[in-house]
Amino acid sequence: MESVCRRAAALLPDELGLWLETAWEYRATRLLVGLALLRLGLKLYTSHKRRRRRVEWASVGRDVVVLHQFSRAPSCPNISPFAIKVETFLRATNTRYVVDDSQPFGPLGKCPWITLNGHEYADSSLILDVLSSQLEARLPVQCDEQRLAAGRAFQVMLEEHTAWCVFFKRYSLDKMRYVWSELPRIARQRMPFMKYTFPRSYARRAREQGIGRFTEPQVLQALERDLRALSAFLGDRQFFLGETVSDLDCCVFGMVCQLLYVSGPYLEFMTRNKCGNLVRHHERIRELYWPDWDQCLEQ
Repeated sequence: MESVCRRAAALLPDELGLWLETAWEYRATRLLVGLALLRLGLKLYTSHKRRRRRVEWASVGRDVVVLHQFSRAPSCPNISPFAIKVETFLRATNTRYVVDDSQPFGPLGKCPWITLNGHEYADSSLILDVLSSQLEARLPVQCDEQRLAAGRAFQVMLEEHTAWCVFFKRYSLDKMRYVWSELPRIARQRMPFMKYTFPRSYARRAREQGIGRFTEPQVLQALERDLRALSAFLGDRQFFLGETVSDLDCCVFGMVCQLLYVSGPYLEFMTRNKCGNLVRHHERIRELYWPDWDQCLEQ
């Protein structure tokens, strides 16, 4: 636009051309200053809002976890497997906590995250480590080192590969057809355009990660192989790493919730018909630690 104005000014008398150039520079300066002030104002407002909320979060008491996550969904407590993983761990260890859904994304841009005694922590695995070290909230492991190591490998598979397959399927390949109704009602009302823009943006992220470069049949085949391997690892056991629930059980529970409730009929059919022991494992943990399941759904 500036170059156009300069070319137009060159064709006009000197005084008029000078005025046109000056007017453009003046308007451009005003626009840039206005945008800078707007950005500064938004940053100050966000900072003020965050400080006010920190005071509210600190008022819950010492050693009480504030779990920041997405709002409840109509079909399962959360559309994030990582949020369900952390909340299940909190319930299994009898850790006192409150849920906050006003700010689901934390300092690393991840959901969930927690506030504990004035400090903020993100990433579900890091959160569990923090809870274990600071609150001594641990789940006992009753297995040998070899099975423990295999369990670690399966957890990494779930969180770094299986999750990408599930999210790419439901957000990009299915274009949010099945998960849209599970989003918070206020989000659907205020951001209806997200139904059309997010599938494309997530497809770009998936392509950068790698899973988005494959065809849908290839993605589903990789996902099925993950689930079959996990199912074989569980076998006839009640839990993955012993006679009681472990971190891995919480992780698997969060992922199976996504497959059964919020990722469409194909993934639900795959899980129920080819990995029945994972479904029974899900029902077992739901009965143990989510007796209020129905009350934790969006009404």
